Amino acid sequence: MYCHTLTDSSILDKNMIENGNHTLTLFALHTPASLFDVDHDKRKAEVSKKILAGLNSYLAEPIEDLILNDSLGKPCLEVKTP
Repeated sequence: MYCHTLTDSSILDKNMIENGNHTLTLFALHTPASLFDVDHDKRKAEVSKKILAGLNSYLAEPIEDLILNDSLGKPCLEVKTP
């Protein structure tokens, strides 16, 4: 896991920089591809929820409270699967 924007904010829009926003990248590489063979979207949502819960176990407050939402009110998360 790393926060790219702590050292290089150039990937953000000017307004996001001024508002103190950052990006956070977490790689969960030990997830077997076969896990997503059936009900891909459901599994992806379950894994995403578990990853956030695991991260939260190390934090003083839930990470979900800090994630920006898009114009539709959905969290600005990008989750990639095999």
